Amino acid sequence: MTARDLEDLALQSSPKIAQARCFVRPSYVKLVVVMQGETHSPSAAQVRECEAYCSQLRPAALGVNQALRIQGPDIRVLRVALLLTITDLDFSGEIARDANSGQGPV
Repeated sequence: MTARDLEDLALQSSPKIAQARCFVRPSYVKLVVVMQGETHSPSAAQVRECEAYCSQLRPAALGVNQALRIQGPDIRVLRVALLLTITDLDFSGEIARDANSGQGPV
């Protein structure tokens, strides 16, 4: 079973899981699941549900205590600064309005 297989199993375990990534470590496998909606970290019940589903098909070696660790993502806030260069002043008002609203041109 590959890391990709575990990711696929996690996604199949619940339609509420938006993304899954598997990281293989020397003594364990970490499966990070991202939930849909505003709360991206899974609840304890969702972790148990995912673990129960994956345990049906995972290799016996991952059944050892803490060999498979399922957790939510580490959220990091990013700040991005952009510098816009306007080549035609006729559109400067529209471009400034779109940039300040957070919306792109429609």
